[in-house]
Amino acid sequence: MGVASIIGKHVLSAELDCFDNSGVGFGTCDVDIHYEVLPGEESAPFGAFELQKVVMRVAGVSEAVNVTSCFDQSYIEQLIRDEIDSSDYHWSDHGDV
Repeated sequence: MGVASIIGKHVLSAELDCFDNSGVGFGTCDVDIHYEVLPGEESAPFGAFELQKVVMRVAGVSEAVNVTSCFDQSYIEQLIRDEIDSSDYHWSDHGDV
């Protein structure tokens, strides 16, 4: 069995630290980061991705709560880049036929 292609939609589960406005940490949140790795093109090199949403589950709430705007966007994007960089690649990710 081979390695699956990284191209497509993915969910990265992470534990993120939460801080108040003074920068003091007060807890962590378990979140799911939904993103899509886009196929390589001349205008968008391989590894380009799109953040779709960051959600967390809250007790007593039937659906996941979208918390994308509550976290530092650049930090979330770095987590995604690290995930992509550590992935095994399928031959089709590089345009091989």
